Amino acid sequence: MSIEKRLLVRLSIQTLGDGINALSDEFYRALFQRNPGLREIMPDDRAALNKKFFNMLAVFKGVKHLEKIEGSIKQLGKRHFLKYGAKTDHFDDIRTALLLSLEIVLASKFDDRLRSAWEIVFDEVASIMSGEPSGEGLSEKNIPMEPVAGNDNGLLAEVGGRDVVYAVHQRLYDVLFDEPWLERFFYGKEKSVLVRKQTEFMVAAFGGDNHYQGDTPAFVHMHMMITEEQLSIREIALYNAIRDEGVSDDLIVRWLQVDRSFWPGLIKQSISECVLKCAGQRAIVIEKPFGYKAPKKR
Repeated sequence: MSIEKRLLVRLSIQTLGDGINALSDEFYRALFQRNPGLREIMPDDRAALNKKFFNMLAVFKGVKHLEKIEGSIKQLGKRHFLKYGAKTDHFDDIRTALLLSLEIVLASKFDDRLRSAWEIVFDEVASIMSGEPSGEGLSEKNIPMEPVAGNDNGLLAEVGGRDVVYAVHQRLYDVLFDEPWLERFFYGKEKSVLVRKQTEFMVAAFGGDNHYQGDTPAFVHMHMMITEEQLSIREIALYNAIRDEGVSDDLIVRWLQVDRSFWPGLIKQSISECVLKCAGQRAIVIEKPFGYKAPKKR
């Protein structure tokens, strides 16, 4: 897919403004008219329906960096198949309803060029999502997980196992929650939950079992204006946490190499690269405090 078509889709979503609510209404009207049976697997609450629609648009708004969030899209598809009873045939219904609603709301702006872009973008996203899982005994909680990118198989055992990884992340988040610049990224977050999720993710990246049920780092942080400088500060905190846990220098290097492999999906050059996941959400931009002094490696 050309970057031009991705940008056309992204721009059309950005220009919707308050029209996003009308688009949601038209989408569900067209969808349920085309396939009334879908009402049975959809929430009854209008607010819940709107949230689902806004989340779907967030995926399309992020297609400029589709490769970075492909893993999350796959897991999203699997959750829909297993939790909601979605079928691959439903993608045709969704595609038709979405194109019709865009035509109604955007009117003359939805010309042949934009329609073609939406058709191509939708088909690519749908092809990623539609790998319908098979096998008996599957549930939402045991969806087969994709391998975590950036693997260093064998590193988990060499650093001392999951307990060491967990202890490192406890040290890391103790520091980050008090870090003068980065702490604001964590307002309203539960530290213990972040420690657990980060541990599960990195255990898989180090060659251990993959029990991580969240989205990829790129998808989780798509609405955050994260710079390379901020990640470098976090890396210093991580380095110190690993060292304080008694891990050897050569293993620290390997740990940081795995961690850095996820940076390309996080770093943004401008706020325009942030993707909002729902209506009303704002991009998180944390300005450097006046007189800020970066931490140093110990």
